[in-house]
Amino acid sequence: MLADATPLTSANMKATIAGEVRREVERHLASGGTVPARGQNFEITLRQRDGEQKLQIENDWVTVDNGAVTAFDIDAYLRFVTKTAALKNVPAFDRTANSGNVGTDGENSLFGAAAQPYSNFSAFGWDNNEVEGDGSGADDTGQDWLAYTAGDGAGAGAGAGATLAEQIRLINPMTYLRTDAKAAPYWYIRHGMIDRDTSFAVEVALATAVRMDNDVNSVDFRMPWMAPHSGDYDVTEAYAWLARVLEDAGDPAAR
Repeated sequence: MLADATPLTSANMKATIAGEVRREVERHLASGGTVPARGQNFEITLRQRDGEQKLQIENDWVTVDNGAVTAFDIDAYLRFVTKTAALKNVPAFDRTANSGNVGTDGENSLFGAAAQPYSNFSAFGWDNNEVEGDGSGADDTGQDWLAYTAGDGAGAGAGAGATLAEQIRLINPMTYLRTDAKAAPYWYIRHGMIDRDTSFAVEVALATAVRMDNDVNSVDFRMPWMAPHSGDYDVTEAYAWLARVLEDAGDPAAR
């Protein structure tokens, strides 16, 4: 377990997220960036498919002085993040064949039997499946989510439901961390500071679990400054990290 791996609980989750944000603000200041005074506006540029969107949102959550955060309001920060973009429609991910949605989302195509183009993978999506004959949902199997994934009874749920539950387990890195499975020794994890498509708790929990795995040598986790739910904002940084890791690891043939 790495030295900075403090056990994470529901009681300290919010404080842990706050600590990561504070560190990112101070990294931003150390790199020459600025932070508006309380009551002044952050100027944020979001790059979108149809061009750029410029936002001005009041700073009511952080105070800095001489390169350090001197006051921080986590609840105000979370409200600030909600102002940067509208949430996705509900449900956001397991939405194929329910809630009037048409087409197949990529998340759903990850699950199901070989003969299925998709499967719902959550209780809501499963129990509210609206498409008859797609092999997914209580409407086709006669079983609600809990019964199906438990493999209770005869029929379709007996084997296929347990298989679906296993698919869900296997895609989760938490399944393997701190077990007999061998974890990668170096991890690079990023979650944008204003990314509201995925909960901050998800990435903080992942980074904490990785740090607590005895196979792990280092974890490079950050919440990049004013980065939304996007990619390619850190390509140069990621390759620099990779170069350092390879240099640190040395020649495997020499081991």
